[in-house]
Amino acid sequence: MTLAHRSAARKPDPRLFVADAMDATRLERFSRMTRGVGHGVIALDAGFRINRVYGDSHDNDEDWMRTAAEETASVGTAGFLGVHAGKATVKGAGLRQSLLE
Repeated sequence: MTLAHRSAARKPDPRLFVADAMDATRLERFSRMTRGVGHGVIALDAGFRINRVYGDSHDNDEDWMRTAAEETASVGTAGFLGVHAGKATVKGAGLRQSLLE
C-alpha cells in the first residue's frame, strides 16, 4: 500500500508529507492526542461556565438566566474565534515551512 509519493519538482511540496507507515502512525497518534486534549478543555470550560451560572448566580439570587445567556454567547464567540485562529495557525505554519525550505 502506497502512503505517499515524493514530488518530482525541484522544490519540496509545502503540504503535509507522509514518508512511510511510521510517519502515518505518528501523525495519527498526534491527531488523537490533540483531539482528546481539545475535548478535555471544552469539558473543563463547560464545567466552569455551569458553576458560574448555577453555583454563583443562581445561589446568590442573581439573574441566573441572564448569566446563562451571557455564557452561551461567549461559548459561541470563543468557538468562532478558535476555529479562525486554528485556520490561521495551520495556514501560517504551511507558509513558514515553505519559507524555511
